[in-house]
Amino acid sequence: MNADTGFSIPSGYGDNKIVLMVRDPWTLFAYWEVRKAVEGEVFDAIHRKGLVVSKTLLRVCDVTASGFGEKEKSILDFEFETWTENWYVHNLTPGRKWMAAVGVLCTTGEFFEFIRSNIVETPLCVGNKDDRGSSSFGSAGYMSPIKK
Repeated sequence: MNADTGFSIPSGYGDNKIVLMVRDPWTLFAYWEVRKAVEGEVFDAIHRKGLVVSKTLLRVCDVTASGFGEKEKSILDFEFETWTENWYVHNLTPGRKWMAAVGVLCTTGEFFEFIRSNIVETPLCVGNKDDRGSSSFGSAGYMSPIKK
């Protein structure tokens, strides 16, 4: 709490949501909050099925031509060593639609979601990305979109 104003910023708002945002054509940023009650319900469902949790992760899926989690689409999993509430996802393909979920992966390979995000689209762009991760676009400017 701030001694001058008596106001403090809460660590959470009791929401159960994830927000996915585009940072640039190759990078997304996600932030989330998971309610303990939802987490408990998911773990109860896993235990009722007799499954064992393997890891907690952020799952990012390319949903350009289909729905979330279909096997033939690109799925990227990012394991949490410790609990976190935000993540940058780098080195994506520009011009694709993406969705994310936070959940747990069981030893059987089944994924159980706590929350699922909005869908975002990384823009196509003029220029190229060098191997250090920075972008060079010449006179086109940073992130000049190409109309489809």
